[in-house]
Amino acid sequence: MNNTHVITVTGRQHLNGTEDRQQFRTYGRRMEKDGALLIIYDEMQEGGAVVRVSLKLSGHRAVMIRNGAGQSRMEFDPDRTTYCSYDTGAGILPLEIRTQTVSHQSDIREERIRLNYTLYYDGEVLSHNQVTIRLAPIAA
Repeated sequence: MNNTHVITVTGRQHLNGTEDRQQFRTYGRRMEKDGALLIIYDEMQEGGAVVRVSLKLSGHRAVMIRNGAGQSRMEFDPDRTTYCSYDTGAGILPLEIRTQTVSHQSDIREERIRLNYTLYYDGEVLSHNQVTIRLAPIAA
């Protein structure tokens, strides 16, 4: 079975009553290992820098690791508050992640993963976020 997929990532960020929406499409790999779903894809940043993104989904929890320009490890778990260090390029921000939901749905055409979470910095809400990752297999 071909594990190469077309991956569409849509991010929505709500901050101070405004919404910022970004979307991009890329190719990536989908694998299953030890009962977890693993997705790996490259994300092109402004200026041409490439970030390798790995997302591991297990039950109602997910871990996203970003390597390249600006590294981070974000854990999404609705049952507990998690923490990460976000490299802004100008410095490191310690962030708190409060996850509302991690969901995974699939049908015959595609799979959808949705992460809903709120980021906090120094005890204050930084932003409310929703990331949707859609995977569509490429026919062999």
